[in-house]
Amino acid sequence: MPTEEEIKKILENELTKLGAISGAVGGSIINNSAVSGAISGGIGARLGAKMISVQNFQQTVELKLSNAEIINLLTSKFDNKPPELLQNGSQMFKKVTHSGFLNMNPTVIIAIVTNSSVLIVGAAKEGLIKQQSAKKAVTSLVSSLKQT
Repeated sequence: MPTEEEIKKILENELTKLGAISGAVGGSIINNSAVSGAISGGIGARLGAKMISVQNFQQTVELKLSNAEIINLLTSKFDNKPPELLQNGSQMFKKVTHSGFLNMNPTVIIAIVTNSSVLIVGAAKEGLIKQQSAKKAVTSLVSSLKQT
């Protein structure tokens, strides 16, 4: 499983990308300079991302499917990327999705499969206004898994 530092870095990089895109749009509208807007937006977003904490949420779901069926199902939910085999024999899926208000907050979602049990962990940076991005991403995945 990724360390807390690895998750922080992933989220900081994703927020930096989002800041650069927003800055480019704003820069091109205000002063016809998408480049300077992208640079300043990216720098500002990275600095802001370093200052806010990571909020986590996790939930375990038991599925009445075989291990192979669960792996196939999660592979489709995780952009058709195969799982990583962990030392304890469990299999782990990981991706960055977007959740929270307008689905704009980058959220790391991890699913660890052990037999018919799936532990789903979400992590997102949250500022003063809590969007509950990690919780929303986890509950959304749990809901879609239970529908199968």
